[in-house]
Amino acid sequence: MSKNEKVFRCAMYLRLSKEDDSVAVASNSIINQEKMIRMYIDDHDDLVFKKKYIDDGVSGSAFDRPGFNEMMEDVDAGKIDCIIVKDLSRFGRNHYECDRYMQEVFPQKGIRFIAITDNYDSNNDTSEMDMFMIPIKNIMNDNYCRDISVKIRTQLDAKRRMGECVKNFAPYGYIKDPEDRHKLIIDEYAAFVVKEIFHMMLKGYSVNSIVDELNERGIKSPAEYKKSQNSKYTATLQRKLVAKWCATEVRNILSDMTYCGSSVQGRTTKPTFQCKKSKPVDKENWVVVNDTHDAIIPL
Repeated sequence: MSKNEKVFRCAMYLRLSKEDDSVAVASNSIINQEKMIRMYIDDHDDLVFKKKYIDDGVSGSAFDRPGFNEMMEDVDAGKIDCIIVKDLSRFGRNHYECDRYMQEVFPQKGIRFIAITDNYDSNNDTSEMDMFMIPIKNIMNDNYCRDISVKIRTQLDAKRRMGECVKNFAPYGYIKDPEDRHKLIIDEYAAFVVKEIFHMMLKGYSVNSIVDELNERGIKSPAEYKKSQNSKYTATLQRKLVAKWCATEVRNILSDMTYCGSSVQGRTTKPTFQCKKSKPVDKENWVVVNDTHDAIIPL
């Protein structure tokens, strides 16, 4: 390397999604991605490693990822000027966004981008064939993600129709069977609270009166109870530090057939695999299977 040759401060970007993890070969693991990139940096005198950014278990269909966002903040702060990935699929599987970053964002910010196994380096003279193939590869990566999404949706729908619970967390009043995570078993404490809610309703309590009674007795709301039982649970819409009982939760419990022993799933859906926001499904299209678990409130 000549004295005048620029030395690039490199960001190592590593990503593996849950979908990739279930179907990909071991070479796509975070560890092996890092090994490959470190070897590449060691073999090039104009590259110096600065920091690695990891999104493990994060889909590549969208670019709002913790590790990626942190990396772009460091780009804007002038801390790095080169990004290296194992291949284009690790960078992302949304071909519109991949093309936008590679053709607009990175050039504007003066970022050198390298995808090792795709033999792409934005700092090199790129042939017309390479310029043609890179967008094609991004489209192929996008289609791969779309195909995996369809397969997962189909598998989940089949499980729902068989009455298997495919929710991340069991409904309040139940826990997942340790021997079969697709089966619900009664959580005695929470089930007692559910029975209390129904008893108060039968005694003529209004929904708001039930809410006041639960909060006055210091009974943890469903969100707080789940957090106390499972450290991985987070209430995404919770605004207060400690969530209290509210009228919506009580109404949901009083109208939920789950407590009568029926599996009720498919109440929301995501329009496309790239859309992260769910939308409600019409009630007549919910997947309801009777007698899938023990009832807390027998019919």
